Amino acid sequence: MKYLYLFLIFAGFVACSSDEEKLPENVVKSSSGLEVTLEWSTGGSSTQAQEDADLDLFLMKDGGEVDTSEGASFEKVKIESFFADGDYYVEVQYYAGAVAVDYSLYINGVGSTENKVYESSFLSSDKGLVVRYLKINKAGETYTITDL
Repeated sequence: MKYLYLFLIFAGFVACSSDEEKLPENVVKSSSGLEVTLEWSTGGSSTQAQEDADLDLFLMKDGGEVDTSEGASFEKVKIESFFADGDYYVEVQYYAGAVAVDYSLYINGVGSTENKVYESSFLSSDKGLVVRYLKINKAGETYTITDL
């Protein structure tokens, strides 16, 4: 009888517990905001890639720049948790260089190690080209990513 009682308690906990809803592959939930990191390769090391080409990363909303990555290494922008809901666009520019470049955009909730990865490339002749690559819809703590 004691085991039956324990089993019923356990069954009650299992029945009452709710598994967290599995999100679609293109959705990130985060109360801390969203990070987009741009890394690229020209066929060698990451140091060589940064010497061969300079890519820039921009976060746009309503035709204006919300965040831009500056620095001498790979690029990162953020949609802060306090930013207004709506559509944000991730743009990648082949700023300088004359070689073909493969690049990856890593998207994750701030503080999370789970990345969504989007990949593309530039031709060696694409210097100066800006590509609007992703749309991210922010709705509270939910970020829906659309590959453009």
